[in-house]
Amino acid sequence: MKNDELILYHNYSYEEETTEYIEKLDKFSRDFVIFEVTDKSGKPLSEFEVKYSISYNKSQIKKTDKNGIIKFDKYDIVSGGNENVGIQIKYLTNGNETSQSTTVNGNSDRIILRINSEPKIIDKKEKYLFSYKNGILKSVNFRYVNEISTYKKL
Repeated sequence: MKNDELILYHNYSYEEETTEYIEKLDKFSRDFVIFEVTDKSGKPLSEFEVKYSISYNKSQIKKTDKNGIIKFDKYDIVSGGNENVGIQIKYLTNGNETSQSTTVNGNSDRIILRINSEPKIIDKKEKYLFSYKNGILKSVNFRYVNEISTYKKL
């Protein structure tokens, strides 16, 4: 503590995102969804398996063609409804197999999946600044919190 200020540092590491899903609606909806799989630089991934399902007993499993494309039949979704469909994939991350499940809007006409198979580890150092006067601690510069908070000893 110096000049009634307390500085705390938070050091941590995290891994870059390994997948990114982009959902699109085309001008004219079709009875199938186009699923496009690429690496992080946009190069198509062929022979990549994707499971597309609306429930446990209603699923389709297909592999991408040489252009990284799969066409899945759309499931019957009430027009204007927001029913989600499940996506399950397996891929390599830094040489290790990774499984992932997510949901997308069942009305999407095109889904682009980008896979970062070699995510980097990012090291961060966050600085938090507090003022301390008369036994009261106040946050001055605290990332992710816009308002100033006051802390009292219990």
